[in-house]
Amino acid sequence: MKPLIAMLTLALSLPVAVAASAQDTPQRDPLRGFKLTDTNGDGQLSYDEYRAMSLRMIDRAVARRPDGRLASATAEQREALIKQRFAAIDANKDGVIDQAEWTNRPHGRRPAPESDHS
Repeated sequence: MKPLIAMLTLALSLPVAVAASAQDTPQRDPLRGFKLTDTNGDGQLSYDEYRAMSLRMIDRAVARRPDGRLASATAEQREALIKQRFAAIDANKDGVIDQAEWTNRPHGRRPAPESDHS
């Protein structure tokens, strides 16, 4: 089960990482995804808002790789992954994600290799 959870975590964070790296420009709005996910416009993400966005991301990932592990994950496994990711972002554990927590959230990216060509 742990390899599946790790794979699900990667599947959820990879599209965000790829999109972010493809759009890395000085004028890029780091809160764009937050604003799109905050459907009621209250300046914070409830679990339901975060879950809805996560399920859309999972659906897109499954559509791209219908034979992948994410496609075979049960609804319970997907829900557990979403809860785990929400809890990791909600740094102060108040049950919502604010803009600072969103900006500082773990992305699951690997550190860039250091270029020491001396």
